Amino acid sequence: MSKYKPTYKLFIRIQRAQGLVPLRGTSTLNPYVVFQMQGSTEKVKTKVTKNSINPIYSTEFALDGYFIGSDLLHIWVYTRGEGKESDDEVVGYANTYVNTFLLGEVQNNTINLYEYDKLKKTMCLISEPGSAGKIYCQFHVSKIDENEEDNNEDLLLDKPFVNKVWTYPFYNAWIEVNDANNCPAV
Repeated sequence: MSKYKPTYKLFIRIQRAQGLVPLRGTSTLNPYVVFQMQGSTEKVKTKVTKNSINPIYSTEFALDGYFIGSDLLHIWVYTRGEGKESDDEVVGYANTYVNTFLLGEVQNNTINLYEYDKLKKTMCLISEPGSAGKIYCQFHVSKIDENEEDNNEDLLLDKPFVNKVWTYPFYNAWIEVNDANNCPAV
């Protein structure tokens, strides 16, 4: 739970993954995909698909968003281990800023997965985009009506996965003032 009130919802429709790379010594995976906003404890994940490097998901999720200009979406592909969930290993990773998606528009997106560095817990810096496979998704950013007190889906300014033509642009600006001298009182 964040101390900030959500200002938008990010709807995710994950369709499929393709070309996932099996771990050494294996020929297939039991993959599932996890999405999480940086700084949030809220995570959503697909079901595990058994024995596939090209799983089909057709699953929809929604995540709360707080700062559309700076929120970072993390995407991990895990393979289910033999035992508990703690035995699962990351086989691919990607991230994207939410501000790359247009507000109110359903957008198809191909996410290129990078190999994962287990020690640094981030993408391997020498891996190429797509070297760990690809994920095919649709994203839809819907602004939440800030004038309402309750936080439910009726307060969204558009419906999930339905394009909306906006009559005005939605912009947020951030200004950082490092120093100010001899400023007249306003």
